[in-house]
Amino acid sequence: MWRIIMWILWFLVPYQKVAAQEQDAQQLLLNVEKLARMKEILEQMKSGYEVVAKGYLAVQNISAGNFDLHKVFMDGLVQVSPAIRNYYKVSQIVRWQLDLVKTSKATIKGVRGNNLLIPGELDYISKVVGNLMKGSLKQMEALAMVLTSGNLRMSDEERIKAIDHIWDETGAQLSFLRSFTNEAKVLLIQRQKERVDNAATRKLQGK
Repeated sequence: MWRIIMWILWFLVPYQKVAAQEQDAQQLLLNVEKLARMKEILEQMKSGYEVVAKGYLAVQNISAGNFDLHKVFMDGLVQVSPAIRNYYKVSQIVRWQLDLVKTSKATIKGVRGNNLLIPGELDYISKVVGNLMKGSLKQMEALAMVLTSGNLRMSDEERIKAIDHIWDETGAQLSFLRSFTNEAKVLLIQRQKERVDNAATRKLQGK
């Protein structure tokens, strides 16, 4: 299941337009590389998330142009019905997960080493982001299970319900992350303003 997760994320990185992402995500679900080939890459992805959870700049190597995707997706393993495979919420979950990765990476990068934050605040932000990434991995693992017909004995209706639940959870995670990130940005802006105001006051007082 980890193998499917990694390539779902990697496949969407080069694409910016939503329409293109939708089409490419569906193509991904039709043409997934064999599990053995993906194991190593997925383990690397997991390691990246674990680094984020420890509070460091992480989720490394999420970039485009490093793999021949046409060769990678020659063998299809996702054998669920087209109704499941083409369900619009699947590709939306993938896009949201990619947004989670990018936003988490940007957040950690933005606060790490920032002297406007005290150590306790930096640690708190890092832990919150790390916990979100752990939850994100669980949702992608669940999605991979649902999309791989041999892993679970489920009807199409049951799979749709499972995908709906993952969609709800992922959307809530992304919404929270965006709100949390905005609050962190506001805090930094306020701290910077206070620093500038204090410096101006000291200058006027001749200190």
